[in-house]
Amino acid sequence: MDIDWVVKPVTVLIGAYGAAKVYYDLSSGKVTRVREQYRFAMEYFSDIKSGDASHSFLREKGLQAIVGDERLLAKDIEYLLRLKEPVKAIEYFGLGKQYLQLRRSGAGEAIEFRQPYRGEWSRRWRKWTFLELYGLFAFVGYGPIAFSKHLFSTQQSLLTACALTIPVGSFYAWLALRAAVRIKRAETLVESQELADPGPVSAVSDIAPAA
Repeated sequence: MDIDWVVKPVTVLIGAYGAAKVYYDLSSGKVTRVREQYRFAMEYFSDIKSGDASHSFLREKGLQAIVGDERLLAKDIEYLLRLKEPVKAIEYFGLGKQYLQLRRSGAGEAIEFRQPYRGEWSRRWRKWTFLELYGLFAFVGYGPIAFSKHLFSTQQSLLTACALTIPVGSFYAWLALRAAVRIKRAETLVESQELADPGPVSAVSDIAPAA
């Protein structure tokens, strides 16, 4: 058996993963936002305690600004801030929001899956589909390099093909991988919703709406 037929496909997947991570880091802009989020959070909680941001509009917009996501509702953010790892919880909820909802009942609050995604199989087949698409697009993007000696007779034709396939394949591979990650992050959040101790999160109660 020619070992190239094993090594080269693996190289394709690793290369596509690296490109996908670059796309993710560039799109999220995490590093540049951390300091701004910290400064704003300090100012916001100070305004909440002083009563300067007691209006429901200011409260919701302030919370959305802290997490950097206007899709999230104030009640969702308030619950997530009460968890032991609020930064991770907010990130995971933002990623998996289309699959999740906040349940408010007599048993208390909790993040749960929306009705169509509560069955394990309904999530599993979606994850596998996205991962298979990731592999397909990774092959489309990096296949010309991996199998260049079988597909191209000149270096010029290889470079021309790569100029088209690598950007397109990497982008769609990233989208497929991110879609699978969204489901996985949603599952992780649902399975681990440990509340923080009352002491460290006492300040969070200050942002709750008045009865």
